Amino acid sequence: MKSSRLLLSTIALGLTCCLTAAMTLAQENNPTSSAKPTPTDAIVKSIHSFAAAFNAGDAKKLAAHFVEDGEYVDETGTLFKGRVNIEEEFAAFFKVFPGANLAVDVEQLRFVGDSMAIEEGTAAVTDAANESVTLSRYTVVHVRKKNHWQIASARDHDSEPASNHDRLKSLEWLVGDWIDESHESTIETSIRWSKDGNFLISQFRVSMTGVRVMSGTQRMGWDPQQQQIRSWIFDSEGGFGTGLWTETDAGWIVKSTAVLPDGSSGSGTSTYARTGTDSFRLTLSQRIVAGSPRDNVSVVVVRKPPVVQQ
Repeated sequence: MKSSRLLLSTIALGLTCCLTAAMTLAQENNPTSSAKPTPTDAIVKSIHSFAAAFNAGDAKKLAAHFVEDGEYVDETGTLFKGRVNIEEEFAAFFKVFPGANLAVDVEQLRFVGDSMAIEEGTAAVTDAANESVTLSRYTVVHVRKKNHWQIASARDHDSEPASNHDRLKSLEWLVGDWIDESHESTIETSIRWSKDGNFLISQFRVSMTGVRVMSGTQRMGWDPQQQQIRSWIFDSEGGFGTGLWTETDAGWIVKSTAVLPDGSSGSGTSTYARTGTDSFRLTLSQRIVAGSPRDNVSVVVVRKPPVVQQ
């Protein structure tokens, strides 16, 4: 029974959370196919096209969104005047930061007459590894030239570091209730945002033949010293552990260590690979519990269906 609980403790440590890198463009409602396009529709399309050019690292296509004598002012206040200079600036940026990704959140779009619109919002830029996040506010002035909207002026305001909540946004899809069932045990997990939004809190319960044998809590947050996502776990038996997360092509890899209730140590590597909107595969490897190696484990965890109210 003791070895079963040690195994379940290690599995529970891994099953309580999963990461996915997912920065996306802010979406707008599209008009119906029969509706006549509006100026707002045209500008939203241009915003999406601008972000797509940025994410493709295409400085020429990005600069083409500006009028010939357009202006771009970066967060330091440096002015780049004219489409040619703007293209050169972004080409230099993409050379230093290949694979950078832009996500925009349009907060306001207001029109000044029929031929000018002012866009305000926030922009998040991540590096190729999706680890470093820079947030900044921006203002863009759009003008209409021969029924075609282009950028006359774009200004980035002072950058601000990403908040802990921002750094955890890629985990938001995991909020909800999850379950892994086998003929030996059932592990149920419920994940919610903390009230302050700085952590994701996971509550888990492990049952064997319908009898609860363990429960616990896990917090997921940003470690500013390690510059990584870190998780902390505490179980009802008195065990505790921590894990550091790294994104790879195979999914997220978590290097975990734990102190078990009897004072012995545990360690292991967990790999998380999302297999669908409501499921992910968890593989546990390189596990050592109380000095003894353990076999690899691979399970599919699924989202619990909503409860139907009678």
